[in-house]
Amino acid sequence: MSFHNLGATEKLLLSCLRQGAPGDTAKRLKTLTTEQWTALLALATELMVRPLLGQRLLSAAFSIALPGDVKRIIVEEQRGLAIKNLRLHHDFRSVVLALQRHAIPIIVLKGFHLASLVYRDLSARATSDIDL
Repeated sequence: MSFHNLGATEKLLLSCLRQGAPGDTAKRLKTLTTEQWTALLALATELMVRPLLGQRLLSAAFSIALPGDVKRIIVEEQRGLAIKNLRLHHDFRSVVLALQRHAIPIIVLKGFHLASLVYRDLSARATSDIDL
């Protein structure tokens, strides 16, 4: 499917997630109705990019365009996810140290690895387990 075949909500989500926030995206966000915000956040949830969308929306480029209620929801979600991932990171560290004490080599895979090394923000990617 090409970009031109996507609906307005899909195009807006892609614009928000794109590196380097285009000014017209922030302008578009300012015009969204409550229903359109709900649709945007629901699509991000469905596509499993809501934490990343939240991170982008709270950036300087977009935060000015957020209605107060949407901003509060996103801040709360990001804080909760960061706390959850910090706890998981603590467990991860304990397991890695125990394995290292016994000279057991490990490779970190998938979500947890991506959250800390690629996204560089524990609130930008949801993780529920540690894949070693």
